[in-house]
Amino acid sequence: IFKIKLFIRLLHKELINCINLIYSIINTVSGLLFPLFTFPYATRVLMPEGIGQVNFYNSIIAYVTLLVGMGIPTYGIREIARVRDNKEELTRVTIELLSLSVFLCIGGYLIIGGVCLWIDPIKENFPLFLILSSILFFNAIGCNWFYSGVEDFKYITFRGLIVRVIATIFLFVCVKTKDDLFLYGIYYVVSYGGSYLVNFLCLGRYLDISSVKFRHINLSRHIKPALAVFIFSLATSIYLQLDKAMLGFLADNESVGYYSAASQISHLLLLLATAIGTVMLPRASNLVKNKKYDEFRVLTQKSYQFVLLIAFPLSLGCIALSPALIQLLCGEMFANATSSLQILSPIVLIIGISNLIGMQILYPIGKINLVTISTSIGAIVNLLLNVIFIPMFREDGAAFSTLIAELSVTLILILLGRKYIPFSLITKECFYYFIASIVMFVICVSIAQFTVYPYNIFVVIGVGLFVYITILIIAKDSMIMDLINRKICNQL
Repeated sequence: IFKIKLFIRLLHKELINCINLIYSIINTVSGLLFPLFTFPYATRVLMPEGIGQVNFYNSIIAYVTLLVGMGIPTYGIREIARVRDNKEELTRVTIELLSLSVFLCIGGYLIIGGVCLWIDPIKENFPLFLILSSILFFNAIGCNWFYSGVEDFKYITFRGLIVRVIATIFLFVCVKTKDDLFLYGIYYVVSYGGSYLVNFLCLGRYLDISSVKFRHINLSRHIKPALAVFIFSLATSIYLQLDKAMLGFLADNESVGYYSAASQISHLLLLLATAIGTVMLPRASNLVKNKKYDEFRVLTQKSYQFVLLIAFPLSLGCIALSPALIQLLCGEMFANATSSLQILSPIVLIIGISNLIGMQILYPIGKINLVTISTSIGAIVNLLLNVIFIPMFREDGAAFSTLIAELSVTLILILLGRKYIPFSLITKECFYYFIASIVMFVICVSIAQFTVYPYNIFVVIGVGLFVYITILIIAKDSMIMDLINRKICNQL
Protein backbone atom coordinates (compact mmCIF):
# COMPACT_ATOMS: atom_id res chain seq x y z
CA ILE A 1 0.00 0.00 0.00
CA PHE A 2 2.86 2.35 0.90
CA LYS A 3 4.54 1.73 -2.48
CA ILE A 4 1.26 2.34 -4.29
CA LYS A 5 0.77 5.65 -2.44
CA LEU A 6 4.35 6.65 -3.19
CA PHE A 7 3.90 5.80 -6.87
CA ILE A 8 0.66 7.82 -7.04
CA ARG A 9 2.36 10.77 -5.32
CA LEU A 10 5.29 10.69 -7.75
CA LEU A 11 2.93 10.31 -10.71
CA HIS A 12 0.91 13.30 -9.51
CA LYS A 13 4.04 15.44 -9.23
CA GLU A 14 5.18 14.40 -12.69
CA LEU A 15 1.73 15.22 -14.08
CA ILE A 16 1.79 18.66 -12.47
CA ASN A 17 5.24 19.29 -13.93
CA CYS A 18 4.03 18.29 -17.39
CA ILE A 19 0.88 20.44 -17.18
CA ASN A 20 2.85 23.45 -15.94
CA LEU A 21 5.41 22.95 -18.68
CA ILE A 22 2.60 22.82 -21.28
CA TYR A 23 1.15 26.08 -19.94
CA SER A 24 4.61 27.64 -19.91
CA ILE A 25 5.18 26.57 -23.51
CA ILE A 26 1.75 27.95 -24.53
CA ASN A 27 2.59 31.23 -22.81
CA THR A 28 6.01 31.29 -24.48
CA VAL A 29 4.62 30.44 -27.91
CA SER A 30 1.96 33.15 -27.60
CA GLY A 31 4.73 35.51 -26.52
CA LEU A 32 6.47 34.58 -29.77
CA LEU A 33 3.44 34.66 -32.08
CA PHE A 34 2.06 38.05 -31.06
CA PRO A 35 5.37 39.89 -31.71
CA LEU A 36 5.48 38.16 -35.09
CA PHE A 37 2.43 40.26 -35.96
CA THR A 38 3.03 43.40 -33.91
CA PHE A 39 6.78 43.97 -34.28
CA PRO A 40 6.83 43.85 -38.12
CA TYR A 41 3.91 46.28 -38.19
CA ALA A 42 5.56 48.63 -35.69
CA THR A 43 8.93 48.64 -37.48
CA ARG A 44 7.32 49.46 -40.82
CA VAL A 45 5.20 52.26 -39.36
CA LEU A 46 7.65 53.87 -36.93
CA MET A 47 10.87 53.23 -38.91
CA PRO A 48 14.31 52.61 -37.29
CA GLU A 49 14.46 56.05 -35.65
CA GLY A 50 11.08 55.72 -33.92
CA ILE A 51 11.76 52.17 -32.70
CA GLY A 52 15.18 53.33 -31.57
CA GLN A 53 13.81 56.22 -29.51
CA VAL A 54 11.28 53.98 -27.73
CA ASN A 55 13.94 51.40 -26.91
CA PHE A 56 16.41 54.07 -25.80
CA TYR A 57 13.85 55.47 -23.33
CA ASN A 58 12.92 51.97 -22.21
CA SER A 59 16.55 51.14 -21.46
CA ILE A 60 16.71 54.09 -19.04
CA ILE A 61 13.37 53.22 -17.42
CA ALA A 62 14.50 49.60 -17.11
CA TYR A 63 17.40 50.67 -14.93
CA VAL A 64 15.14 52.68 -12.63
CA THR A 65 12.72 49.74 -12.44
CA LEU A 66 15.62 47.45 -11.59
CA LEU A 67 16.90 49.76 -8.86
CA VAL A 68 13.56 50.10 -7.11
CA GLY A 69 12.71 46.42 -7.65
CA MET A 70 15.66 45.53 -5.40
CA GLY A 71 15.67 41.91 -6.56
CA ILE A 72 12.10 41.22 -5.42
CA PRO A 73 10.87 39.83 -8.81
CA THR A 74 13.32 36.91 -8.49
CA TYR A 75 13.63 36.72 -4.71
CA GLY A 76 9.84 36.65 -4.37
CA ILE A 77 9.49 33.48 -6.48
CA ARG A 78 11.74 31.55 -4.12
CA GLU A 79 10.12 32.87 -0.95
CA ILE A 80 6.55 32.26 -2.15
CA ALA A 81 7.48 28.75 -3.32
CA ARG A 82 8.80 27.96 0.15
CA VAL A 83 5.63 28.98 2.02
CA ARG A 84 2.92 28.22 -0.54
CA ASP A 85 1.58 25.29 1.52
CA ASN A 86 0.93 27.55 4.55
CA LYS A 87 -1.77 30.07 3.68
CA GLU A 88 -1.15 32.32 6.69
CA GLU A 89 2.58 32.54 6.02
CA LEU A 90 1.90 32.90 2.30
CA THR A 91 -0.35 35.88 2.99
CA ARG A 92 2.18 37.49 5.32
CA VAL A 93 5.10 37.15 2.92
CA THR A 94 3.00 38.47 0.03
CA ILE A 95 1.86 41.54 1.97
CA GLU A 96 5.43 42.24 3.08
CA LEU A 97 6.93 42.00 -0.40
CA LEU A 98 4.11 43.96 -2.05
CA SER A 99 4.33 46.74 0.55
CA LEU A 100 8.10 46.92 0.13
CA SER A 101 7.69 47.17 -3.65
CA VAL A 102 5.24 50.08 -3.35
CA PHE A 103 7.50 52.03 -0.98
CA LEU A 104 10.45 51.54 -3.32
CA CYS A 105 8.31 52.64 -6.28
CA ILE A 106 7.83 56.07 -4.67
CA GLY A 107 11.60 56.47 -4.60
CA GLY A 108 11.72 55.37 -8.22
CA TYR A 109 9.55 58.25 -9.34
CA LEU A 110 11.88 60.70 -7.60
CA ILE A 111 14.65 59.28 -9.77
CA ILE A 112 12.43 59.59 -12.87
CA GLY A 113 11.91 63.28 -12.05
CA GLY A 114 15.67 63.83 -11.84
CA VAL A 115 16.23 62.01 -15.13
CA CYS A 116 13.70 64.24 -16.88
CA LEU A 117 15.51 67.36 -15.64
CA TRP A 118 19.11 66.30 -16.27
CA ILE A 119 19.20 64.19 -19.45
CA ASP A 120 18.70 66.31 -22.57
CA PRO A 121 17.65 63.49 -24.99
CA ILE A 122 14.61 62.88 -22.77
CA LYS A 123 13.38 66.39 -23.45
CA GLU A 124 13.06 65.56 -27.18
CA ASN A 125 9.88 63.62 -26.43
CA PHE A 126 8.99 64.12 -22.79
CA PRO A 127 5.36 62.86 -23.08
CA LEU A 128 6.58 59.54 -24.53
CA PHE A 129 9.10 59.09 -21.73
CA LEU A 130 6.45 59.93 -19.13
CA ILE A 131 3.92 57.37 -20.41
CA LEU A 132 6.62 54.70 -20.63
CA SER A 133 7.64 55.43 -17.04
CA SER A 134 4.22 54.18 -15.83
CA ILE A 135 5.74 50.72 -16.27
CA LEU A 136 7.48 51.44 -12.96
CA PHE A 137 4.14 51.58 -11.13
CA PHE A 138 2.71 48.46 -12.77
CA ASN A 139 5.91 46.56 -12.00
CA ALA A 140 5.58 47.49 -8.30
CA ILE A 141 2.03 46.18 -7.91
CA GLY A 142 2.26 43.33 -10.45
CA CYS A 143 3.24 40.46 -8.12
CA ASN A 144 4.32 38.23 -11.00
CA TRP A 145 6.65 36.55 -8.52
CA PHE A 146 3.60 35.42 -6.52
CA TYR A 147 1.90 33.55 -9.36
CA SER A 148 5.16 31.89 -10.40
CA GLY A 149 5.86 30.91 -6.80
CA VAL A 150 2.47 29.19 -6.34
CA GLU A 151 2.89 27.65 -9.81
CA ASP A 152 -0.42 28.95 -11.15
CA PHE A 153 0.80 28.78 -14.73
CA LYS A 154 -2.74 28.30 -16.04
CA TYR A 155 -3.68 31.77 -14.78
CA ILE A 156 -0.42 33.28 -16.08
CA THR A 157 -1.03 31.80 -19.53
CA PHE A 158 -4.64 32.88 -20.03
CA ARG A 159 -4.10 36.29 -18.47
CA GLY A 160 -1.20 36.86 -20.85
CA LEU A 161 -3.27 35.82 -23.87
CA ILE A 162 -6.15 38.19 -23.04
CA VAL A 163 -3.87 41.18 -22.42
CA ARG A 164 -1.87 40.53 -25.59
CA VAL A 165 -5.03 40.41 -27.68
CA ILE A 166 -6.28 43.73 -26.25
CA ALA A 167 -2.89 45.41 -26.74
CA THR A 168 -2.59 44.09 -30.30
CA ILE A 169 -6.02 45.41 -31.27
CA PHE A 170 -5.07 48.83 -29.86
CA LEU A 171 -1.83 48.84 -31.87
CA PHE A 172 -3.46 48.08 -35.21
CA VAL A 173 -6.37 50.47 -34.65
CA CYS A 174 -4.49 53.47 -33.22
CA VAL A 175 -0.90 53.43 -34.50
CA LYS A 176 -1.05 54.41 -38.18
CA THR A 177 1.94 56.69 -38.93
CA LYS A 178 5.43 57.42 -37.59
CA ASP A 179 3.94 60.42 -35.76
CA ASP A 180 1.92 58.08 -33.50
CA LEU A 181 4.92 57.38 -31.28
CA PHE A 182 3.02 58.40 -28.13
CA LEU A 183 0.20 55.97 -28.99
CA TYR A 184 2.81 53.27 -29.52
CA GLY A 185 4.07 54.08 -26.02
CA ILE A 186 0.54 53.49 -24.69
CA TYR A 187 0.44 50.15 -26.53
CA TYR A 188 3.76 49.18 -24.97
CA VAL A 189 2.54 50.04 -21.47
CA VAL A 190 -0.74 48.14 -21.98
CA SER A 191 1.03 45.04 -23.27
CA TYR A 192 3.49 45.14 -20.36
CA GLY A 193 1.49 46.64 -17.50
CA GLY A 194 -1.94 45.22 -18.28
CA SER A 195 -0.99 41.79 -17.01
CA TYR A 196 0.41 43.28 -13.83
CA LEU A 197 -2.77 45.24 -13.15
CA VAL A 198 -4.84 42.05 -13.52
CA ASN A 199 -2.37 40.28 -11.20
CA PHE A 200 -3.00 42.82 -8.48
CA LEU A 201 -6.79 42.72 -8.85
CA CYS A 202 -6.89 38.90 -8.65
CA LEU A 203 -4.47 38.57 -5.73
CA GLY A 204 -7.14 38.53 -3.02
CA ARG A 205 -8.56 35.13 -4.01
CA TYR A 206 -5.28 33.44 -3.05
CA LEU A 207 -4.79 35.12 0.32
CA ASP A 208 -6.43 35.13 3.73
CA ILE A 209 -5.92 38.69 4.93
CA SER A 210 -7.85 38.08 8.18
CA SER A 211 -5.33 35.43 9.28
CA VAL A 212 -2.46 37.93 9.44
CA LYS A 213 -2.00 40.46 12.23
CA PHE A 214 -0.38 43.55 10.81
CA ARG A 215 1.81 44.07 13.86
CA HIS A 216 3.61 40.90 12.75
CA ILE A 217 4.40 42.36 9.33
CA ASN A 218 8.16 42.80 9.02
CA LEU A 219 9.43 44.38 5.81
CA SER A 220 13.05 44.67 6.92
CA ARG A 221 13.65 40.92 7.08
CA HIS A 222 13.48 40.74 3.29
CA ILE A 223 15.91 43.56 2.57
CA LYS A 224 19.23 41.74 3.07
CA PRO A 225 18.42 38.54 1.11
CA ALA A 226 16.64 40.53 -1.61
CA LEU A 227 19.70 42.78 -1.95
CA ALA A 228 21.83 39.73 -2.74
CA VAL A 229 19.50 38.93 -5.64
CA PHE A 230 19.40 42.63 -6.58
CA ILE A 231 23.17 42.76 -7.04
CA PHE A 232 22.89 39.78 -9.35
CA SER A 233 19.98 41.35 -11.26
CA LEU A 234 21.83 44.65 -11.55
CA ALA A 235 24.90 42.98 -13.01
CA THR A 236 22.75 40.99 -15.42
CA SER A 237 20.74 44.01 -16.52
CA ILE A 238 23.83 46.07 -17.24
CA TYR A 239 24.61 44.13 -20.36
CA LEU A 240 20.94 43.52 -21.22
CA GLN A 241 20.09 47.23 -21.31
CA LEU A 242 23.45 49.06 -21.31
CA ASP A 243 24.12 48.41 -24.99
CA LYS A 244 20.92 50.21 -26.06
CA ALA A 245 21.57 53.11 -23.69
CA MET A 246 25.19 53.47 -24.84
CA LEU A 247 24.15 53.24 -28.49
CA GLY A 248 21.75 56.10 -27.85
CA PHE A 249 24.51 58.25 -26.36
CA LEU A 250 27.51 57.14 -28.48
CA ALA A 251 25.69 56.63 -31.81
CA ASP A 252 22.07 57.60 -32.63
CA ASN A 253 18.46 56.43 -32.44
CA GLU A 254 18.76 54.75 -35.84
CA SER A 255 21.54 52.47 -34.57
CA VAL A 256 19.44 51.70 -31.50
CA GLY A 257 16.62 50.75 -33.87
CA TYR A 258 18.78 48.32 -35.86
CA TYR A 259 20.19 46.75 -32.72
CA SER A 260 16.75 46.55 -31.11
CA ALA A 261 15.41 44.66 -34.13
CA ALA A 262 18.23 42.09 -33.95
CA SER A 263 17.96 41.84 -30.17
CA GLN A 264 14.18 41.40 -30.29
CA ILE A 265 14.39 38.46 -32.69
CA SER A 266 17.22 36.73 -30.79
CA HIS A 267 15.37 37.11 -27.50
CA LEU A 268 12.17 35.74 -29.00
CA LEU A 269 14.13 32.59 -29.81
CA LEU A 270 15.72 32.67 -26.37
CA LEU A 271 12.26 32.44 -24.80
CA LEU A 272 11.89 28.96 -26.29
CA ALA A 273 15.19 27.79 -24.83
CA THR A 274 14.43 29.17 -21.36
CA ALA A 275 10.70 28.37 -21.21
CA ILE A 276 11.29 25.42 -18.92
CA GLY A 277 13.09 27.64 -16.41
CA THR A 278 9.91 29.50 -15.47
CA VAL A 279 8.37 26.21 -14.41
CA MET A 280 11.42 24.66 -12.78
CA LEU A 281 12.63 27.50 -10.52
CA PRO A 282 9.78 27.30 -7.96
CA ARG A 283 9.81 23.50 -8.18
CA ALA A 284 13.58 23.35 -7.63
CA SER A 285 13.38 25.78 -4.68
CA ASN A 286 10.67 23.65 -3.05
CA LEU A 287 12.66 20.41 -3.53
CA VAL A 288 15.80 21.93 -1.99
CA LYS A 289 13.87 23.25 0.99
CA ASN A 290 12.43 19.79 1.59
CA LYS A 291 15.88 18.18 1.08
CA LYS A 292 14.74 16.04 -1.86
CA TYR A 293 18.13 16.19 -3.53
CA ASP A 294 17.69 13.14 -5.77
CA GLU A 295 14.55 14.62 -7.30
CA PHE A 296 16.40 17.95 -7.62
CA ARG A 297 19.22 16.26 -9.56
CA VAL A 298 16.82 14.50 -11.94
CA LEU A 299 14.82 17.69 -12.47
CA THR A 300 17.85 19.85 -13.31
CA GLN A 301 19.39 17.18 -15.53
CA LYS A 302 16.21 16.99 -17.62
CA SER A 303 16.11 20.78 -17.81
CA TYR A 304 19.71 20.87 -19.06
CA GLN A 305 19.02 18.27 -21.73
CA PHE A 306 15.91 20.15 -22.85
CA VAL A 307 17.87 23.42 -23.16
CA LEU A 308 20.54 21.79 -25.31
CA LEU A 309 17.93 20.02 -27.45
CA ILE A 310 16.24 23.33 -28.25
CA ALA A 311 19.10 25.85 -28.15
CA PHE A 312 21.64 24.20 -30.49
CA PRO A 313 19.38 24.17 -33.58
CA LEU A 314 17.82 27.55 -32.74
CA SER A 315 21.22 29.28 -32.58
CA LEU A 316 22.55 27.86 -35.83
CA GLY A 317 19.19 28.10 -37.59
CA CYS A 318 18.98 31.80 -36.72
CA ILE A 319 22.40 32.43 -38.29
CA ALA A 320 21.30 30.68 -41.50
CA LEU A 321 17.99 32.54 -41.70
CA SER A 322 19.03 35.99 -40.41
CA PRO A 323 18.65 37.88 -43.72
CA ALA A 324 15.20 36.40 -44.36
CA LEU A 325 14.07 36.89 -40.75
CA ILE A 326 15.06 40.54 -40.73
CA GLN A 327 13.27 41.16 -44.02
CA LEU A 328 10.14 39.29 -42.89
CA LEU A 329 9.84 40.69 -39.38
CA CYS A 330 11.27 44.18 -39.80
CA GLY A 331 11.28 45.09 -43.48
CA GLU A 332 14.00 46.05 -45.94
CA MET A 333 14.75 49.31 -44.13
CA PHE A 334 16.22 47.19 -41.28
CA ALA A 335 18.63 45.25 -43.54
CA ASN A 336 21.59 46.69 -41.59
CA ALA A 337 20.43 44.64 -38.58
CA THR A 338 21.20 41.32 -40.32
CA SER A 339 24.84 41.12 -39.26
CA SER A 340 23.92 42.10 -35.68
CA LEU A 341 21.39 39.26 -35.52
CA GLN A 342 23.96 36.75 -36.78
CA ILE A 343 26.41 37.91 -34.11
CA LEU A 344 23.74 37.65 -31.39
CA SER A 345 22.36 34.24 -32.47
CA PRO A 346 24.70 32.10 -30.27
CA ILE A 347 23.37 33.78 -27.10
CA VAL A 348 20.31 31.51 -27.36
CA LEU A 349 22.56 28.59 -26.38
CA ILE A 350 24.90 30.56 -24.12
CA ILE A 351 22.18 32.24 -22.02
CA GLY A 352 20.13 29.04 -22.00
CA ILE A 353 22.99 27.23 -20.22
CA SER A 354 23.88 30.10 -17.86
CA ASN A 355 20.23 30.61 -16.92
CA LEU A 356 19.87 26.95 -16.01
CA ILE A 357 23.08 26.78 -13.96
CA GLY A 358 22.55 30.11 -12.26
CA MET A 359 18.82 30.32 -11.64
CA GLN A 360 17.75 26.67 -11.49
CA ILE A 361 20.74 25.14 -9.68
CA LEU A 362 22.90 27.68 -7.81
CA TYR A 363 20.13 30.07 -6.76
CA PRO A 364 17.82 27.46 -5.14
CA ILE A 365 20.74 26.00 -3.12
CA GLY A 366 21.73 29.43 -1.83
CA LYS A 367 24.80 30.09 -4.00
CA ILE A 368 23.56 33.34 -5.51
CA ASN A 369 26.96 34.92 -4.70
CA LEU A 370 28.60 32.81 -7.41
CA VAL A 371 26.02 33.99 -9.93
CA THR A 372 26.61 37.59 -8.85
CA ILE A 373 30.38 37.31 -9.30
CA SER A 374 30.07 35.87 -12.80
CA THR A 375 27.47 38.40 -13.94
CA SER A 376 29.46 41.29 -12.45
CA ILE A 377 32.49 40.27 -14.47
CA GLY A 378 30.29 39.96 -17.54
CA ALA A 379 28.91 43.45 -16.94
CA ILE A 380 32.42 44.92 -16.73
CA VAL A 381 33.45 43.08 -19.91
CA ASN A 382 30.35 44.38 -21.69
CA LEU A 383 30.92 47.97 -20.54
CA LEU A 384 34.56 48.03 -21.66
CA LEU A 385 33.84 46.39 -25.01
CA ASN A 386 30.93 48.75 -25.66
CA VAL A 387 33.20 51.76 -25.14
CA ILE A 388 35.70 50.29 -27.64
CA PHE A 389 33.46 48.84 -30.33
CA ILE A 390 30.27 50.97 -30.45
CA PRO A 391 32.04 54.09 -31.80
CA MET A 392 33.65 51.97 -34.55
CA PHE A 393 30.98 49.43 -35.45
CA ARG A 394 27.79 50.90 -33.93
CA GLU A 395 25.05 48.22 -33.63
CA ASP A 396 27.43 45.40 -34.65
CA GLY A 397 29.86 46.52 -31.97
CA ALA A 398 27.11 46.39 -29.34
CA ALA A 399 26.09 42.90 -30.53
CA PHE A 400 29.67 41.63 -30.36
CA SER A 401 30.13 43.09 -26.87
CA THR A 402 26.96 41.38 -25.67
CA LEU A 403 28.02 38.03 -27.14
CA ILE A 404 31.46 38.10 -25.46
CA ALA A 405 29.94 39.25 -22.16
CA GLU A 406 27.39 36.42 -22.16
CA LEU A 407 30.08 33.88 -23.03
CA SER A 408 32.31 35.09 -20.20
CA VAL A 409 29.41 34.84 -17.73
CA THR A 410 28.63 31.26 -18.71
CA LEU A 411 32.27 30.10 -18.60
CA ILE A 412 32.93 31.73 -15.21
CA LEU A 413 29.65 30.34 -13.87
CA ILE A 414 30.67 26.81 -14.89
CA LEU A 415 34.14 27.28 -13.38
CA LEU A 416 32.90 28.63 -10.03
CA GLY A 417 29.84 26.40 -9.67
CA ARG A 418 31.11 23.12 -11.12
CA LYS A 419 31.11 21.28 -7.78
CA TYR A 420 27.46 22.21 -7.15
CA ILE A 421 26.18 21.03 -10.55
CA PRO A 422 24.64 17.61 -9.81
CA PHE A 423 25.31 16.12 -13.25
CA SER A 424 27.89 16.12 -16.04
CA LEU A 425 27.72 19.00 -18.50
CA ILE A 426 29.49 17.02 -21.22
CA THR A 427 27.29 14.10 -22.19
CA LYS A 428 26.63 11.98 -25.25
CA GLU A 429 23.36 13.88 -25.72
CA CYS A 430 25.35 17.12 -25.94
CA PHE A 431 27.48 15.56 -28.68
CA TYR A 432 24.38 14.34 -30.55
CA TYR A 433 22.73 17.77 -30.48
CA PHE A 434 25.90 19.50 -31.65
CA ILE A 435 26.53 17.15 -34.60
CA ALA A 436 22.85 17.14 -35.62
CA SER A 437 22.76 20.94 -35.51
CA ILE A 438 25.94 21.30 -37.61
CA VAL A 439 24.57 18.95 -40.28
CA MET A 440 21.25 20.82 -40.19
CA PHE A 441 23.06 24.17 -40.49
CA VAL A 442 25.08 23.15 -43.56
CA ILE A 443 21.96 21.86 -45.32
CA CYS A 444 19.90 24.93 -44.34
CA VAL A 445 22.53 27.38 -45.62
CA SER A 446 22.69 25.51 -48.92
CA ILE A 447 18.90 25.49 -49.32
CA ALA A 448 18.59 29.19 -48.36
CA GLN A 449 20.93 30.18 -51.23
CA PHE A 450 18.86 28.39 -53.86
CA THR A 451 15.34 29.32 -52.73
CA VAL A 452 13.41 32.57 -53.08
CA TYR A 453 12.22 34.77 -50.19
CA PRO A 454 9.82 34.32 -48.41
CA TYR A 455 9.46 30.63 -49.32
CA ASN A 456 13.01 29.92 -48.22
CA ILE A 457 12.01 30.51 -44.59
CA PHE A 458 9.40 27.77 -44.56
CA VAL A 459 11.49 25.38 -46.68
CA VAL A 460 14.60 25.84 -44.52
CA ILE A 461 12.68 25.43 -41.24
CA GLY A 462 10.84 22.33 -42.50
CA VAL A 463 13.92 20.62 -43.91
CA GLY A 464 16.02 21.68 -40.92
CA LEU A 465 13.59 20.16 -38.41
CA PHE A 466 13.34 16.96 -40.43
CA VAL A 467 17.13 16.56 -40.66
CA TYR A 468 17.69 17.40 -36.98
CA ILE A 469 15.03 15.05 -35.59
CA THR A 470 15.98 12.25 -38.01
CA ILE A 471 19.60 12.31 -36.85
CA LEU A 472 18.52 12.21 -33.20
CA ILE A 473 16.21 9.26 -33.88
CA ILE A 474 19.06 7.41 -35.56
CA ALA A 475 21.26 8.21 -32.55
CA LYS A 476 18.43 7.03 -30.24
CA ASP A 477 18.48 10.19 -28.17
CA SER A 478 16.78 9.48 -24.85
CA MET A 479 14.48 12.54 -24.83
CA ILE A 480 13.31 12.11 -28.43
CA MET A 481 12.81 8.35 -28.00
CA ASP A 482 10.85 8.94 -24.80
CA LEU A 483 8.51 11.33 -26.63
CA ILE A 484 8.05 8.81 -29.47
CA ASN A 485 7.35 5.95 -27.06
CA ARG A 486 4.78 8.01 -25.18
CA LYS A 487 3.06 8.90 -28.44
CA ILE A 488 2.90 5.23 -29.47
CA CYS A 489 1.59 4.19 -26.06
CA ASN A 490 -1.14 6.85 -26.22
CA GLN A 491 -2.26 5.63 -29.64
CA LEU A 492 -2.40 2.04 -28.41
